[in-house]
Amino acid sequence: MAQDKKVEQITSMEDDFAQWYTDICKKAELIDYSSVKGFMILRPYGYAIWENIQRIMDGEFKKTGHENVAMPVLIPESLLKKEGELVNGFAPEVAWVTMGGSEKLEERLAFRPTSETMFCDHWSRVLQTYRQLPMLYNQWCSVIRWEKTTRPFLRSREFWWQEGHTIHETAAEAEAETEQQLNCYADVCKNALAMPVVKGRKTDKEKFAGAEATYTIEAMMKDRKALQSGTSHYFGDKFSRAYDVAFTGQDSEGEGSARRFLLSGRNGRVDTIRYYNEKTGTYYRGQIRESDLTLPEAQEGLTPIGGQLAFENEALAESLDPNTLVLPKAPVCPVYTVTNPLAAWDSETRNELLESLDFNLRAAAVYQATDGLVVQEGSDTLRIQKSGKLTFHAAESGPARFQALSAREKDLQLQAERILNTVAQPRLGEGRLVCQAVETQEDGSVVLNYACLLGGSQVQLWDEGWLAKFVFEGTNLSSFVICLRTYTKTEQTSQALPVRQAAAALSAMGQAGKDLQLSYLDDGSTDMLTTQWTVRERT
Repeated sequence: MAQDKKVEQITSMEDDFAQWYTDICKKAELIDYSSVKGFMILRPYGYAIWENIQRIMDGEFKKTGHENVAMPVLIPESLLKKEGELVNGFAPEVAWVTMGGSEKLEERLAFRPTSETMFCDHWSRVLQTYRQLPMLYNQWCSVIRWEKTTRPFLRSREFWWQEGHTIHETAAEAEAETEQQLNCYADVCKNALAMPVVKGRKTDKEKFAGAEATYTIEAMMKDRKALQSGTSHYFGDKFSRAYDVAFTGQDSEGEGSARRFLLSGRNGRVDTIRYYNEKTGTYYRGQIRESDLTLPEAQEGLTPIGGQLAFENEALAESLDPNTLVLPKAPVCPVYTVTNPLAAWDSETRNELLESLDFNLRAAAVYQATDGLVVQEGSDTLRIQKSGKLTFHAAESGPARFQALSAREKDLQLQAERILNTVAQPRLGEGRLVCQAVETQEDGSVVLNYACLLGGSQVQLWDEGWLAKFVFEGTNLSSFVICLRTYTKTEQTSQALPVRQAAAALSAMGQAGKDLQLSYLDDGSTDMLTTQWTVRERT
């Protein structure tokens, strides 16, 4: 009888599929209706499902370099209106805040129906150069849309979701990202949720407001209706134009690292900037367009260091590169400890490392070598040395394990840095990775070197100097070497040799006229690093 009673409380699937679904959600204690019309309560079982899906998807996003952020829940009306298609598409569903406490707001604030506007507003202020791209952001949050009907998990006025927003240098990169994320959604549905889906493109009538194209995954329900289960949108440059998102491109004449610059002006007003571009070896001069920028304002926050350039000092002019900055006092820098993250080697560490490099643990063959391990899958070979050095050689033929979107320098960097962000950066401690050099070889291959910085000083690692080296043949990554190190800042400091003494040493060694830089020397034999002067070779 008890069994019969339970059955009677749930509508038969054959009689009313929609009501059966609602009954199941409520009786299983996944969800409940709230006292606010259209708003649902996620109960513990329902929220646990959400947490599991979130955990799985978040891991997949991070594998491709995406980072989590949090944007405000309220959007100024003026900001929402900047992109006309978006505001027109969501206008009937937007909920507004008009009061702050007991005072009427000067401008209405919208509860976010989606967050494109906030992301673009943020990028318009922080994005400066192509070197910052791509920005791959993700947000886990709830949104509010004033829906007319309510259906558990499917349609309510507040619902939990994930929204990823990315910005790229080129249309090709953005389109590739759109396709990549659609495939990610489909893979999670199939492999984690056991829910087969069909991938496709929405019609222009059904696409997301403001999008150039909307791609979707659809699941088939028992009543033969398709259920939209995830979407990925390509916006083109609509939002970047609407929100004045711009950056200096890699083809810009003046792009590069400026170690030396000079501001000049008349009557206290800045009108000229001069700087030395180390990438091109050229001095540049440009005009300051901000009419309200004065010399005092330009100097605000700068601390006088009392230094001079070598060419200004007769005693140093012949000993150093003329543009070497000579400080009055010897620099004092932090001391760092250094460890090998693979020193405590175990099977878990090995498996984690291999999975991050897309090696199939079941298919790969692992051999013990005198200096570590050799892992082979197909004709791809990975050598893991006890010193912490990883060496990869790709098969000469067949599909590439690692492939860039194109042979452009930026895309090669993007592929290399995806590997570094997965393998090296999480283990680097206080270190920061920077692209040191990109060189095209006589055979057409491209070599990328990455250095590690501690503070502003480079780590000169072993004999090579660099921390990682990647070789690309076209779009395919043919080999790489990555040195895994962990650097930790201590409370100790060390004082480098005064520049004048270092200059005298250069002359004594027959290297007069060279540039000096502060570096940390890591030869693999010490556990403490202090700064030393090294000769900087100009390229």
